[in-house]
Amino acid sequence: MQVNYSCGPFMDRRLSAYNRKFEAHIEFGSDIMKNITNQEFEQLRVYIYKNYGINLTEKKKTLVMSRLNKVLLEKGFDSYGEYFDYVMNDTSGRAVTELINRITTNHTFFFREVKHFEFSQRSFYPNWKETISGQRT
Repeated sequence: MQVNYSCGPFMDRRLSAYNRKFEAHIEFGSDIMKNITNQEFEQLRVYIYKNYGINLTEKKKTLVMSRLNKVLLEKGFDSYGEYFDYVMNDTSGRAVTELINRITTNHTFFFREVKHFEFSQRSFYPNWKETISGQRT
């Protein structure tokens, strides 16, 4: 995709940069998906496993790409390696938090149904109430 019209020097530079980035992507429908190299995937996979115990097998490569693609596009990274360097060098902790939040699937079952509350009422609450009552004098 090449833009051949002029919008002024500033916009021309931005469009040229966009075209270079666009050509480095794989196009899926209307979305642009950046490709991850085996080395980049391995780097992310090892880091995430060693630090968070999440085992990302080779089968999860497409999942990792789809989960992280948006942040790469939003922040203007040309590669997953560039993004990984950003995460490693961010001293605030926000980048690694975002990485883990995007990689993981937050799925909770507890306290979503009446049975969960009934279970707590039968098993947890009486013991807790007894413990608390015994502590008060």
